[in-house]
Amino acid sequence: MSWGGAKIGRECENVWLVLGLVWLRSGHDRIQRPDFMLGDLNMVEEALEQLPSRQDPIPILEAFDNLKVSLQLEDGWQNTFPTRLEYTYKQE
Repeated sequence: MSWGGAKIGRECENVWLVLGLVWLRSGHDRIQRPDFMLGDLNMVEEALEQLPSRQDPIPILEAFDNLKVSLQLEDGWQNTFPTRLEYTYKQE
């Protein structure tokens, strides 16, 4: 699946909620669990991940976390480098 990412708070939250519901309601037989997810999701999970520092609203983060848990997905970068801070995007 390819998705450009929502840019408005509630819209972004709804995307994660809907994807989770689609997965749960499919009975897992029609839609296979993804092995990985990558890309620019147009959101910031941790304030330290972006300069200047900012974090998306808690409801968006909770919806995304719930989706990751239900799909058994993990943040590979965070698992590999839990204390390393590197910025892939610097807001001017």
